[in-house]
Amino acid sequence: MELVQLFNKFQCWSCQCGDMDDPVEQKVSVTAMEFRFQHFPGAKERRDSESSLGASELASETGKSKLSPREHQRHELKQLMRRFATRGMDSVSIQLFDELSGATSQGTYQVDDLLESIRFMPEDTADSSPYAGPEHSVNIGQVVAVASGAECAAYVESGAWGQLTAADQARLLVLVYHTQPHGSLPSVDCRKVCFMEDDEASGQMFAICVRILRRYMEEQLVKLHNRLEEALAVLQEGQKMYATQQKVMDSQQEQIERLCPGH
Repeated sequence: MELVQLFNKFQCWSCQCGDMDDPVEQKVSVTAMEFRFQHFPGAKERRDSESSLGASELASETGKSKLSPREHQRHELKQLMRRFATRGMDSVSIQLFDELSGATSQGTYQVDDLLESIRFMPEDTADSSPYAGPEHSVNIGQVVAVASGAECAAYVESGAWGQLTAADQARLLVLVYHTQPHGSLPSVDCRKVCFMEDDEASGQMFAICVRILRRYMEEQLVKLHNRLEEALAVLQEGQKMYATQQKVMDSQQEQIERLCPGH
């Protein structure tokens, strides 16, 4: 399946846009935890592993044809996430875009082994954006928005956007994030990274996978909150039971004292 087609299929799911004919059916249940590696090997070992995986995938093409459409989407998404993780952990060369000056500079980004953060680093820190420091360390759970291609026009100064060629616009990405551990800030107070991937397909892959990882982390926070609420409810119930039992014991003690005043 072409990456552009895959992007069209999953962008609504990952953005929660609800524009699809059957949004419930399109929500393929794939969690980011499936793509975390307990042990992530070195670059050479990863390339060797990718080679063997490619041969294995080729041999399983016949089996894939037996998958249902939903299972096929799940498989395609898992492969996309695997490529994103493998590529990102090796460090990816990018062009950082300064929308204030319209200039670009060489840089890299790298995804951590737990798929929880992305580090953007300029090759020459003197060229880094003054409002953001020499580099960005982005917790994926704190991503406010990620845009690719034409979507970036809403996040970039119109003058800077107009200076880009059509090819550069297609491979541009904008990552908006905040640095607060809890909650979110208004967009005007958030930090922003603008950069260009090698090509449009790589940019779309980045946007899809970051949205999925962010969604996964949001769901984990909700689950944690629910578990804490349940634990608090159990604790409060236990406290009520203890208070009731204490009243019973106090009442029994009073009865004993009345029946045995001399003791």
